[in-house]
Amino acid sequence: MRIKVTFKEHFAVELVEMMCETEFVGLSAARRGEDPRVVYLQPSVEQYGDLKAQLAELEREGALSFVEEA
Repeated sequence: MRIKVTFKEHFAVELVEMMCETEFVGLSAARRGEDPRVVYLQPSVEQYGDLKAQLAELEREGALSFVEEA
């Protein structure tokens, strides 16, 4: 399962870059999209639950939105 993460306009692109460079929330499978605010994550089965909880929290705080892709 792949997760497409889109950071909101007020979230600095530099922070998105930093998150990718430091292996986004502990993932080594973070890949930037053409848009600098889009990141594709490919979590392992073990990482999936924790990652989804972290993304949901960041979504509630208004930092990003995300969708799961097959």
